[in-house]
Amino acid sequence: MTRILFICHGNICRSPMAEMIFRELVRRAHREKEFIIDSAGTSYEESGNPVYPKARQALRELGYPCGAHAARRIEPEEYDSWDLLICMEKYNVRNLLRALGGDPEGKIHLLMEYAGSNADVDDPYYYGNFTGVCRQIEEGCKALFQNLTVMFKIFCKRTKSDEQMISGARGNKAADARERSHRYSGLGLAGSRGNAKMDGRWGDKEVSDFHRRR
Repeated sequence: MTRILFICHGNICRSPMAEMIFRELVRRAHREKEFIIDSAGTSYEESGNPVYPKARQALRELGYPCGAHAARRIEPEEYDSWDLLICMEKYNVRNLLRALGGDPEGKIHLLMEYAGSNADVDDPYYYGNFTGVCRQIEEGCKALFQNLTVMFKIFCKRTKSDEQMISGARGNKAADARERSHRYSGLGLAGSRGNAKMDGRWGDKEVSDFHRRR
């Protein structure tokens, strides 16, 4: 089971669009049992609000359903509940790192990394072009799904001895963290910040270091 949380600022435009698109891609591939998908923001500003009407319209124009949604802010204690925390832009990364106090397991990534780009998904709430933003998110989500599908196949081909070693280590939190990092490290994105500390001291240098690695 792969657990993915999409992140933007208010959780009414970009991250719910990513959630709805990725959920539909998974449904079309008949792989619903393999994923847990959700979205959240880094701010309380829109808490409880539904998907912004223009974002809902953009999803509909591209053929994606938009289900019920209530905006929420991610909470620090959620960190262990997700395998991947997918941000829409670098501003979200900065706020998320500060909210969580760090990213010791290398779970935080930009969506467009999976499409081979370091580009941000700009906030259409301020800049408009909801349909264009939705297409960009669709591109990122398709690339993410493809990458995860490829890596899942590779992961499943590990030798029996590897599986026995991992099975023997289960129940150990550090070992479980290493196992998750191993599973996603093949994407070329995870695990790069494995020595970061969740001690709330992520400042401009640490955020800058994060961006340089991208």
